Amino acid sequence: MGIIRKTASVSTLGLVSFRSKKERLRRAEADVRKAADELASVQLARVEADHRVADAERRARQAELQALHEAKVAAKHGRKADKAKSSRRQRRRRHAEHPVRESLDGLVAAVQPVVEEGAKQARRQGREAGRRGRAAARKAAKAAERTAKKAKGRIEDRIDA
Repeated sequence: MGIIRKTASVSTLGLVSFRSKKERLRRAEADVRKAADELASVQLARVEADHRVADAERRARQAELQALHEAKVAAKHGRKADKAKSSRRQRRRRHAEHPVRESLDGLVAAVQPVVEEGAKQARRQGREAGRRGRAAARKAAKAAERTAKKAKGRIEDRIDA
């Protein structure tokens, strides 16, 4: 493009501009489009990261509530038997002494620490995912800002020339 202009620029040692106004404007517009695309991808990444963080927090909250519920049920079961009528107490004891019931109580007691640890781990993972998402969004926003500044500078230079 513009071999005559390029040759004139080299032969006059830069007195004639190397690139025409149209070419400079075209380059600046391309830079602006690139910055807009980067900004859109940053916003998309931020939205996706926010969704992942919200899902992780929701799962952690559910696991924590489930663990608390299981602990409450286990504690409540022990107190209720003391307050009930004697005949009802006896029926409950017979029912509680059933082997299946004992094995279920054992399973609940065995699973409770695992559920609580899972809830803790899910909370940690959610916080970490949020940190990573926010860091990626900041990094992409800075890159988009740099590209936009560069494009703006090119446009101003081309307009001035």
